[in-house]
Amino acid sequence: MTTTTPDASTPYTGQSIPRFEDDRLLRGNGEFIADMALPDMVHAAIVRSPHAHARIERIDASEALAMPGVLAVITSDDVEEGAVLESIGRPGMQINRGGAHPILALGRALYAGQAVAAVAAETAAQATDAAARVEVVYEPLEAINDLQRAADGDYPTLHPVIGSNVGASQRSGGGDVDGAFAAADRVVSASFVIPRLAPMPMEGRGCIASFDASGDLTFWSSNQSPHDTQHHIEEALTMPGHVRVITPDVGGGFGHKHHVYPEEAAAIILAMRLSRPVKWVEDRSENIHSSHARGLEAHVEAAVKNDGQILGLRGRFLSDLGAYWINGAFTSPDNAVKRFTGPYHVPAFDGEQVCLMTNRPPITSYRGAGQPEGTFCMERMMDLVSEKLGIDPVVVRRRNLIPPDQFPYTTMSGTPYVDGDYEPVLDRALEVAGYGDLLARRDRERQEGRTVGLGIALSTKGSGGTGGDAARSSAAAVDIDADGHVRLTTDISPHGQGNATTFAQITADVLGVSPDDITVKHGDSDAIQPFGPGAGTYASRGLVIGGHAVYQTACQARDKLLDAASHLLETPADDVTLEGGAAVSRSDPARSVPLGRLAGMAGDADGGFRHYSTFTLPPGSFAFATHIAYVEIDPDSGDVRARDFVAVHDVGNLINPIIVEGQIHGGVVQGFGEAMCEAVSYADDGRPREWSFMDYAMPLAEDLPHMVVETHATEARNGALGVRGIGEMPSCASPAALANAVHDALRQIGAPMVDIPFTAERVWRATRQASR
Repeated sequence: MTTTTPDASTPYTGQSIPRFEDDRLLRGNGEFIADMALPDMVHAAIVRSPHAHARIERIDASEALAMPGVLAVITSDDVEEGAVLESIGRPGMQINRGGAHPILALGRALYAGQAVAAVAAETAAQATDAAARVEVVYEPLEAINDLQRAADGDYPTLHPVIGSNVGASQRSGGGDVDGAFAAADRVVSASFVIPRLAPMPMEGRGCIASFDASGDLTFWSSNQSPHDTQHHIEEALTMPGHVRVITPDVGGGFGHKHHVYPEEAAAIILAMRLSRPVKWVEDRSENIHSSHARGLEAHVEAAVKNDGQILGLRGRFLSDLGAYWINGAFTSPDNAVKRFTGPYHVPAFDGEQVCLMTNRPPITSYRGAGQPEGTFCMERMMDLVSEKLGIDPVVVRRRNLIPPDQFPYTTMSGTPYVDGDYEPVLDRALEVAGYGDLLARRDRERQEGRTVGLGIALSTKGSGGTGGDAARSSAAAVDIDADGHVRLTTDISPHGQGNATTFAQITADVLGVSPDDITVKHGDSDAIQPFGPGAGTYASRGLVIGGHAVYQTACQARDKLLDAASHLLETPADDVTLEGGAAVSRSDPARSVPLGRLAGMAGDADGGFRHYSTFTLPPGSFAFATHIAYVEIDPDSGDVRARDFVAVHDVGNLINPIIVEGQIHGGVVQGFGEAMCEAVSYADDGRPREWSFMDYAMPLAEDLPHMVVETHATEARNGALGVRGIGEMPSCASPAALANAVHDALRQIGAPMVDIPFTAERVWRATRQASR
């Protein structure tokens, strides 16, 4: 797909307009935290634990403090009592409070990489050198390094106040589960392990904290929500004045930057102590172990009829919370269970979730936030059911899809779906992939002695979340200058999604101007008042919630302008339209009023025009996708090559098709990494083995298959724009499609199941056990 020059003769929404920010960023004119400098600014570095679990016997900073340029070293003794980073809960989840993350280690270090002390110095190099000279004496302790053993109570309790290593638990589901299993022709069961991943944004974390003379804090950081960051700072620390958060350009987030981290809080404490701006920017090894995602072990049983109908499901899910929790830690474990059944009608479900404390970094949301884990287990089960019954995997899936006449639909775990029509998307994916031809090709290549496999996966993904009103709300404001230029302010904080472009397209159509006549402002907590805590970019909410807030605000502004124009032109309001930067009479197009003049008349007493509103999305907006993968395995080396990949998505109406296509490509590739090469692993003492890109493998362009991406729009009923989320959906289905293709290939030669990622060594070991 190619971009187009904006065409004013047709609506701007639906056009593949190039992203406005691309030219600036590609020319190196972006401004990221690392690029910024303030007068009199100093730099921070962090002293980290090398141990997964250790008692801190002594911290001696005397040598560091004597080094040139060093201004301060702080430890937990310098942090106000009770200053911790908490996490919001989830409906129905029992959280055993006591695992909130301290700013700096309190008596014990509970994971490798935990911040133990922070150093401030005149330069970044001086701070880094001094951090290496802070002497910390540790007594290593046994690390919790196995989820099942932690669930069985085989380790000492990490947080005595909790009383066990179960940080949270819940039971989700409904229906007659026992009856379903009693009526089943067959019970299919399997266990799955989904490893921890490092989100790996291109830009790591970083911040600058600066207090003015009155005690007000301005905090610049690489985050996904300035308003939520402001809220979390005020929750964690006692602030002497107002907190303003500014978000410059952000080099990726993926959920990883949707909260405040201990190091950022430490930078604020140092800035308060020194009365000078403090900057902290992490390196890659720090980023890898700041927080992780995924980390789930599941055992699932399916009660099925001989025709492939699923009567009921049971699942036990063990989630790895890490040593502490930070904001959003419970989101992924919750979604993995509650959204487990995806697009399928499952009349009985019992899902048990146990969230366990381990000596590992905290868990956070990451593209998909629980849905990839749930989809992976569910779609692997669908293939196993197909295998056991000898039925084509497509037939089994089609048989269990929620029929379109059943919407609105609520799953047995209580998840609402407003609408859905899944079969057309499935059919289009099969057509694009040439499914029948792929089956014939697979059989032919197998006869030639090649180890090939075909996999399919279906998934839903929530758009904007199903939480409270604050999480499903967004604010926007429209200002119009005297020259007719439009300034749009949003509480959405993009970091690669292209919201500035799509929001300008939406506003341009409503106000009758060109997108070039609109400036989109974002990333400043003082620029706009949000509905409440929950603003920002996460949970595929940017367009679905933020875009609707923009659309609603623009429509309300238009109505004010049209009313003013009708009085000025002495014609009914329905005889006036906005086009070409003016209000124009429909009956007499020669009569018009420039938008800037009209805004002055419709605005406030001071002549300025501003309209602000908030929008709340009703719960239940979900996107849907079908992915199909074709792979080949070299049994002699274990190398897996994805040869073809098809992804068809229903994301509702398209505001900017080229941006949607880019999001799909990016999400599929992240899912490819999860399936094929990415994982954080641990030594027996609990320390991670991966500390850089030398250890943590990520997919390269040469690893990727030929990819065909399409959309099949079913207009969403949950809002005037008819849109669904796209940011996370592609990463939910692609790992499962690839896994099903790999196991289809391994099954051909009688090799056992392999846990992801499908590294060459793992696959090679499986092929050595093949019965062929």
